[in-house]
Amino acid sequence: MKSQNETNYALVINKAVCPEVSSDKLKFKTYLLNDGAPIGAWRDAVRTAIIKGANAILMIGRGRPTQLSEKWDAVVVTDQINVSGQNPLVGQNDDKFGTRFPDMSGLYSVEMVNKLLKAGKKTGLVFQSGVLLVPVNIEGATTLERKILSQNKIAALSRDVFSGAITAKHAGCRCAGLILFKNLNFDQLKNLITNIER
Repeated sequence: MKSQNETNYALVINKAVCPEVSSDKLKFKTYLLNDGAPIGAWRDAVRTAIIKGANAILMIGRGRPTQLSEKWDAVVVTDQINVSGQNPLVGQNDDKFGTRFPDMSGLYSVEMVNKLLKAGKKTGLVFQSGVLLVPVNIEGATTLERKILSQNKIAALSRDVFSGAITAKHAGCRCAGLILFKNLNFDQLKNLITNIER
């Protein structure tokens, strides 16, 4: 049994990025989401993990690279710009998870980001850190999104992960996000999880 000071990880993953994954094959408590899952599904998975004792959430989603990241396999998210018009905290606040207007600075845990980057090196994949842009629609860009892309160092576009990060921060739980541009096989995912715990 882990002490209160030990990290109890949970994995929330878009199962399309690793079709072989199942919730009973990994060390981490695993929550599988369908490709294109709505923001409420990411929120609910993160909240369920927290209720079940997780104090660190790793989220893995699918996305598209930008010119900055087209040679990478994935982006470890350091920050996000959300112009989607969606937020998982809209509506009545659930006070057991946090305050009505939580501080969103430091959304992604620096410690977890660094662990994820190191773990990525041991899988043979090219991970780099960068900023996530959450668009209205992943298939096309609005005028605002094109402007943001031209004026910022955006490394990935995705509608995965972002709402889980907001939910985790609202509850005071650390998190890291990984946006993949290619699928993982199960051995790569297992290796990644094993190396994050070290």
